[in-house]
Amino acid sequence: MAEESGVLADREEDGWLVVSNRVPEVKYTCLLLPGLLCTDLIFHSLLKDPQMIQDGILLEAANPPGFKGQPLPPDFRAGIKEYATLVENFLAKRKYDLVVGHSFFGNVLIEISRRANYKGTLVLISPSLQRSAEPTDTRLLDWLSRKPILRNLAWSFSYKMLRSLFKPYFVEASIRQLEAVVTDAKLTPSSVAGMQLMGFFNYLGKYPDLSTLLSNVQGQIWYVRGENDNIILTEQNRNQLAQNRHIKLVDIPGSRHFVMLEKPKELGLLFRQMLNVKEQ
Repeated sequence: MAEESGVLADREEDGWLVVSNRVPEVKYTCLLLPGLLCTDLIFHSLLKDPQMIQDGILLEAANPPGFKGQPLPPDFRAGIKEYATLVENFLAKRKYDLVVGHSFFGNVLIEISRRANYKGTLVLISPSLQRSAEPTDTRLLDWLSRKPILRNLAWSFSYKMLRSLFKPYFVEASIRQLEAVVTDAKLTPSSVAGMQLMGFFNYLGKYPDLSTLLSNVQGQIWYVRGENDNIILTEQNRNQLAQNRHIKLVDIPGSRHFVMLEKPKELGLLFRQMLNVKEQ
């Protein structure tokens, strides 16, 4: 099924729904993975950027199983490690010059970097390095998700209040894009989102400070975040990341958690820098 009057294309492959830009002459390929309750939609501004097409950069924004209503594999636990294996299996069949993970999938890419099976460049957009980095309402929803009597009520209420829950993650200038993000978020069943959220916090419980995992990485990692992101990055973590020559930390001014929506041009410039694309 073609999307947006032929500007974008989509396909289903191995249980993934992948949306891409149309690039006549492909020179570079990038896989873009969304945050929790997000979909390919958050990357559409990048996908529709004419400069990316001109430079031959094929961008594939993926909805892995469990995202945007894609069914989960049987007995899939939807945790960070399980998604890391799923992504590794996907990457094993395809070549990408960059793999980009936003928020939840930023944490998945941290686990992939820990395993060191994937040798390419990883781009982490606003992952959480500790449980305390997450806002209070997200931590509360995780707690409620573990209470059988309260779980369904909590998620039913959260889905009704998604606009209010998402709003603090956006700068005021990008609020107009909030409705579309919320509409797409509801395509993920709340039962699946609950599994993903608990799996995410289970990982943060196992590794209370993920900067210790990143301190051992050998491959190239770019850690990108909005300058005003409400996912906290402590000064201690910032200093730890800065000490590793394999990690480059970039703050993008004028953005919060959704830099790909708020500053797509700036993020596109970063991608071209990562890919060593020469100015034309």
